[in-house]
Amino acid sequence: MLFFAVLGLLFFLIFFLVLVLHAFLWNLDLGIFSGERSWVSSFECGFLSQRVTENYFSYTYFILLVFFVVFDLEVSLLLNMPLQGVLYKNFFSYLFFLVLLGIGFLVEVRRVLGLLV
Repeated sequence: MLFFAVLGLLFFLIFFLVLVLHAFLWNLDLGIFSGERSWVSSFECGFLSQRVTENYFSYTYFILLVFFVVFDLEVSLLLNMPLQGVLYKNFFSYLFFLVLLGIGFLVEVRRVLGLLV
């Protein structure tokens, strides 16, 4: 029994040493000692600090994201209402939420069609 415990511990130590050695060799090949100095440059995460900064933020995609979150919330709330038996307890809260959502949708449709500036 002691033999298997020692054998398991020895296997774990050899596996751990091979894993550490493998990670160390990969870091030597791809890390800061590889001779490539691109990690020092100003280009980081798509940002060039020497160029003129432009606003690439689009409000259309932001509004799309907000609508996705709101509609996702609506679907998750409304699909569970009959199963939870809370349809009549919180009916006016859900009705208010749906009316508010419908008003927001109509405002957005009018804005996209150019009827509302």
